[in-house]
Amino acid sequence: MSDPIVLLTDPLDERTALPQYATMLAAMIHAPLLQLSLTADDLTPEAVAEPVALNGHPVGQAALLAPEKRIAPSQAAPVLRRHHPQLLVLNRPAGEAAPAMVRARAADLLAGTPYPLLVVPPDAPTTPPRRIAIAVDGADFNIGEAAVLVRQLLRAPGASLTVLHVTQPTAPLHGHDALASVDNAGLLPFPLKPNLLNWIHRVPATGILDAAHDAEADLLLMVARRRNFWGNLLHTSVTAEVLGRCPLPVMVLATVSAE
Repeated sequence: MSDPIVLLTDPLDERTALPQYATMLAAMIHAPLLQLSLTADDLTPEAVAEPVALNGHPVGQAALLAPEKRIAPSQAAPVLRRHHPQLLVLNRPAGEAAPAMVRARAADLLAGTPYPLLVVPPDAPTTPPRRIAIAVDGADFNIGEAAVLVRQLLRAPGASLTVLHVTQPTAPLHGHDALASVDNAGLLPFPLKPNLLNWIHRVPATGILDAAHDAEADLLLMVARRRNFWGNLLHTSVTAEVLGRCPLPVMVLATVSAE
C-alpha cells in the first residue's frame, strides 16, 4: 500500500469542500486516506469512532484508514512520522480570522514535519486539478520525496504546468533560470513541457496571486525555503500571505535541507 494522504479535520470546522477534495486527490493518485482530527488546544486526546464517510461524504475509490485519536496540532509530528504521509490536507475556514488561524495551524504542523501541506479554501472545486501553477524564485531547490507527488499530479490526463516567475520592478527577469530550477528538481514527467509566465509586481504575494489567476490555474504550488519560511510563517513570509489569501488550493512544498 502506498503512503497515505492525511486529512486534518477540526471539530469546529464548518461543512466545507475539504472532504470531497481530499478523497478526490486520494483516488487520483491511488493513495489511502487517513483522517486525523485536531483539537483547538492541548487538551487530553480523546478517541474518535472510525467513520464510514467524511462529514457525510463517501470516500469513493480512496481507501479510508482508521482514524487516529484527536490530538493538538503541536502534538501531531509523532503520529505523522508513524504513517509517513505523502501529503497533509488542511482546511482554510471562512471569515476574517481565517488567514491567521491557518497560518498558526500550518506553523504548528510544519515545524515538526517535512511533508507537503495542501490548504483547501472554502469554495474549492471538487474536480481533479489539471492547470497547475508553481511559483519559484529562479534558484535551484530540492523538495525530496515530494517531487514524486508532483509528478503523479502532472501525469493526469490533460495536466499542464505553468511556472510563475514573479519579480519586483527593479529585479532582472531570468525566466530561463526559473524553468531550469523546476526541471532540475525532478518535477516534470516526460514528455511534459512547462509554460513560463513572467510577472512583475511590487508586492510578491499579490504578484503570485495575480499570475496564478492569469494562468487560469486550479492548483498553486509554493516552494518554501527554510530560511524565509519556518521563522516567518506567522508574520511576513510570502508563503504565509498567499496561504491566507489565495482562492485556489495551495500546496506548500518545503525544501529538504537548511539553506
